[in-house]
Amino acid sequence: MFKGIDISSHNNITNYEELKGQIDFAIIRVSYGLHNIDKMAKRNIEECIRLGINFGVYFYSYALNTTQVKTEVQTMLEFIKPYKEKILYPVIIDMEDADHNQAIPTSASFCDAAMCQGADGVVYHACD
Repeated sequence: MFKGIDISSHNNITNYEELKGQIDFAIIRVSYGLHNIDKMAKRNIEECIRLGINFGVYFYSYALNTTQVKTEVQTMLEFIKPYKEKILYPVIIDMEDADHNQAIPTSASFCDAAMCQGADGVVYHACD
């Protein structure tokens, strides 16, 4: 079994050396909404690279339609471009608060948009 952590600006992680001994991988929030970059994304990515922690990235989606999700994807992909070769896992769209009927077409658009940019996509969505 592998142990991972979801990292974003909400975690306020300061000691990455200590974290390295406790996890096998990290999933880092890069962006949320249409044009919002997580204020700790760059540091979180660079610390994982520096310490050799395997990582992936995700964005938290607020998209209400396929046009908005494509904008969200573009924001995230533009940000991760310098790190693309270091990211070991598919990019993830976090849709845990999305309406189920809206999530299906929006997540399909995400996967299409990600694949058009040469990235594999994963959808995280809680079905209530």
